[in-house]
Amino acid sequence: LGALRQIRSIRIWGVKGSYCECLCESLRKMEFLSNLSITASDEEEILHLNDLNPLPPNLETLSLGGRLAQADLLLGAATADGQNHPLCSVLLYWSQQEEDPLKSLSRWSNMTKLVLTRAYVGVQLVFLQGWFPSLKELSLRDMPHLTQLNIHQGTMTS
Repeated sequence: LGALRQIRSIRIWGVKGSYCECLCESLRKMEFLSNLSITASDEEEILHLNDLNPLPPNLETLSLGGRLAQADLLLGAATADGQNHPLCSVLLYWSQQEEDPLKSLSRWSNMTKLVLTRAYVGVQLVFLQGWFPSLKELSLRDMPHLTQLNIHQGTMTS
């Protein structure tokens, strides 16, 4: 996999946590990667993807299916350069995070699409002013514990 340095789009499924270190090492070599999809072997599998930090420099679409170990480290990656990073589409499935993922995700100012499916097990999501200024599409699905959604004025201004 590491020899595919010029690849622009890749979808990998059936990933086990034990594969993650080698997988991240290979993905870091793919500097032209613009579309990345990683799906765990099952929805309970924990993906250790923090070695992808920072994310590939040309990554536009990131789709992750599975529980994420320390998701805030991965999703908040390259925050110093988040304003200029091309990441515009994030899809999270099955991650079942206990911490509100929006704080980490809000650092990606170019994000136009955010899909969260069974990505959060908390009761409240809060969108603060100035977050997601370019967001055009938001989808929140299958979060049975979510009872409160707060969207402050000045959020998602596009």
